[in-house]
Amino acid sequence: MPRLFIGNFSFETTRDRNQELPKHLKLLEAELATVWLTAANEGDFILCPKPISLDYFERMRGLGFPSVKPVSIDMLSKLKIDDVCCWGWSLPMRRFCDKQKMRYQAPLQQAIWRVNSRVYSVELERTLNCELQGTCVLSSMSDVDTWSEHAGETSWVLKTDLSQSGSGQIRGSVNPQILRWLQNNIKRGESIIAEPLLTKFVEVGCQWDISISGEVHFVGAAELLSNERGGYLGSQTGTNEARNPALDQILTVQREAVEQIAREGYFGPVGIDAMVYVSADGTLKSRPLQDINARWTMGRIALGFEHVFGKAGCWIHSKEPPEPDAVRTSPEYVDGNCVQHTHWWI
Repeated sequence: MPRLFIGNFSFETTRDRNQELPKHLKLLEAELATVWLTAANEGDFILCPKPISLDYFERMRGLGFPSVKPVSIDMLSKLKIDDVCCWGWSLPMRRFCDKQKMRYQAPLQQAIWRVNSRVYSVELERTLNCELQGTCVLSSMSDVDTWSEHAGETSWVLKTDLSQSGSGQIRGSVNPQILRWLQNNIKRGESIIAEPLLTKFVEVGCQWDISISGEVHFVGAAELLSNERGGYLGSQTGTNEARNPALDQILTVQREAVEQIAREGYFGPVGIDAMVYVSADGTLKSRPLQDINARWTMGRIALGFEHVFGKAGCWIHSKEPPEPDAVRTSPEYVDGNCVQHTHWWI
């Protein structure tokens, strides 16, 4: 029987709270729902929070994508669904599936949040002897005072424990704005990870799968394109040793990390971002475990586009076509309105 794909792309934002998504995140989830075409098979369902013209799905089918069925929430009770695939599992998502009486397989929620935690990522770096020098966890204002005394003029990246794609972070050297940001987040019970800001040579998103039985499988890697704040811009597939001279070393460390994640009780997709950076002495060094995402990722979707189009390429998120011959992979309209989150394949 078919699967149902649900794009709860903001699952880290809501965590385990049944809170209403802000309007801009609702729009994001509605407009990105169709990226599941890269993972679906013939006859699968994609949950579309807002109506999308069937002309779009016909156009994508003509490009080689599977014939899927877009469905709304009020249609779910009439469907026969064998399994649910969502962007990431949370308690609200589990409750939603239970309410709809849909079958699904998911790890324990405690394991999911543990392995998605940046604090856990720091612990894993220390265990595997690949910790970035200067990284520390700030859990109290006492920690902040100690850190700020020794931070000097270094530029830092400060991230909340569960944050994603450039959100929940601030960058710069120690100043009143950063100290206020730290104070506000720690008052809310957040732990903050402080990392020295690196000079990027190349970033790569590596995709892994963990089976229910705990077996680890490498899916592929794609160069990660991001803005100056770490926000996602796209992925360049076809990553190789010439472009990323440390790729083999990165994958060796990451496999050990994913095996440890499996021992925590997690199974499913894992995306790990790594960076090759220019050190202070001008040599290239690598950070294999820059970000760990125990969920689907945009880099994984980019590999799906590569598979369908049959060649390496670049999947770009941009309002305008990045090149004249770029193939539009997003719908033109959602619920009768022009799509704001547009993406292209070149």
